[in-house]
Amino acid sequence: MDPRLIADNKLFAGIDARRVAEAARAAEPVAFAPGERLWGEGDPSRGVLLVLDGELAVTQRSASGAVVEIARPSPGDFIGATSAVLGTDIHSGTVTAATAVRACLIPHDRFAALTATEPGLVTNAVTNIVASLRRANASLLEAAERDRSELERRVSERTAALERMNRRVRRELEIAQRIQRNLLPERRREFPGVTASAEYLPCDELGGDI
Repeated sequence: MDPRLIADNKLFAGIDARRVAEAARAAEPVAFAPGERLWGEGDPSRGVLLVLDGELAVTQRSASGAVVEIARPSPGDFIGATSAVLGTDIHSGTVTAATAVRACLIPHDRFAALTATEPGLVTNAVTNIVASLRRANASLLEAAERDRSELERRVSERTAALERMNRRVRRELEIAQRIQRNLLPERRREFPGVTASAEYLPCDELGGDI
């Protein structure tokens, strides 16, 4: 690969041209169609990807399980360094091509060999990781706030629906109570020499037997 294609990438800021040429020899050209998934969150690390043309979308899942976009790398950016530098061997986010993308991939083992002889690559990678984590945290916090607001809205709607249902049930019980009362005699019946009394006391709004 022509070193000039990657010389302006943020990964090589301040790096000697000879080291950039070594990285170019280690890199593999790749291309992705719009919507194509490069890798998923938790997938084994493939290496460090340098974006030449196009845009990528990096997403992570929030605490509620929602998919949140945390970054949109474009030409001059690189991704995949977190797993390579920290040695996690898995990707921390899902990457999809937002547009047609041309890029080059430095495989995990080759990137490790490059960083062993050029500490500046590690410095640039760590700087990028810190900035990416800050952006990711901000995006995830915003998503959490949206989730909280949405939960509060749903609870409010459900509470209002239950209150409406409760008012309806109360009205229907009041109607049933009046109907039940109308079934009772209006006054006690009197018989010569006999005194009878009765009282109807339902335990709640209605009684089971009359």
